[in-house]
Amino acid sequence: LWDRLERGETPTDEERADAWLSRTHAFQTSRRVVGLLYDTVGGNAIYTRRSPLDRNLRDIQTACQHILGQTKMLEEAGGLLLGDGGEHPLM
Repeated sequence: LWDRLERGETPTDEERADAWLSRTHAFQTSRRVVGLLYDTVGGNAIYTRRSPLDRNLRDIQTACQHILGQTKMLEEAGGLLLGDGGEHPLM
């Protein structure tokens, strides 16, 4: 994908879908990882000033609300792979 873009070429629908799926996966996996860490640390995540996990949890929850991280956008990527999608301007 990167090489194609550097050459000024338009990515294929499959490449566009793959990039979108990869981004969404990264957002959602990050949210799960931070949530697991938060649960593991327990109350220390809230009551210990040295723990950044409380802030990290809020930040990743907020980031997952961005259009790039929302799971509902998986439909758009699926549509691209099935030849009927990509209508979203960011797609």
